[in-house]
Amino acid sequence: MSLCTQGLAEEASAAKPYSGDIWHRSTLTGDWFGVRNDLAAKGITFDMSLTQVYQGIVSGGKDEAWKYGGRGDLRFNLDTQKLGLWPGGFFTVEVEGNFTNSVNGLPERLIQ
Repeated sequence: MSLCTQGLAEEASAAKPYSGDIWHRSTLTGDWFGVRNDLAAKGITFDMSLTQVYQGIVSGGKDEAWKYGGRGDLRFNLDTQKLGLWPGGFFTVEVEGNFTNSVNGLPERLIQ
């Protein structure tokens, strides 16, 4: 009986990948009040990621400067088969970028 129940729970989570508590859903921001799972079922998904870095020269340089920087990425996916347009069609639009500075831009004389 527990195997059947576990199988049904796994099917339900596969059908609604953005649902559940923070430890069991596929994304941090979740289902957006039901909208995100509905759009995914129709072939429209949004993915976002953010990487933040605080980096510096710990020792051995003339200037132990620290800099904050990061990278953001937004991805929009469109599955034309799920939308009922044509089978096998898939579009992805991705926007990515870096922000602020890193220690890589410091003059070499400061880090030697």
